[in-house]
Amino acid sequence: MEGGSHAARLCTVYSWNDGRGYGFTIKAEKGHAEHLINCVDAMSPAAAAGLREQDRIIEVNCVNVEELSHDELATHIRADANRVCLLVVDPDSDNFFRQKRVTLTSDMQDCLERISSPETKPQGLPMPHVHS
Repeated sequence: MEGGSHAARLCTVYSWNDGRGYGFTIKAEKGHAEHLINCVDAMSPAAAAGLREQDRIIEVNCVNVEELSHDELATHIRADANRVCLLVVDPDSDNFFRQKRVTLTSDMQDCLERISSPETKPQGLPMPHVHS
């Protein structure tokens, strides 16, 4: 993989159909155009798919969302209640790729790790925590 241990992650998150969504929230900060994962519930579909706090969201379902508003991003994520595919990058890898001037996309063959949550809730897992 180009870049050593640096990689973007294409995370496919399947809802476990328990009415609690995917199990992550997005940070919206005024004056910042970047969309960051704010919180990932333990034992959630998002955690199983490899999402981590502070990941920057680049694409949702193969559509670049870097220039979208928070509300537009949320609409893309909610477009399918059963599945969402997010291209994300952690802060260290993000800095690496920016310095190398690499544009990350979901159709890249190098520099991309693909992770998917199970399509149904695994037996024996507790219900994910819900944020109010």
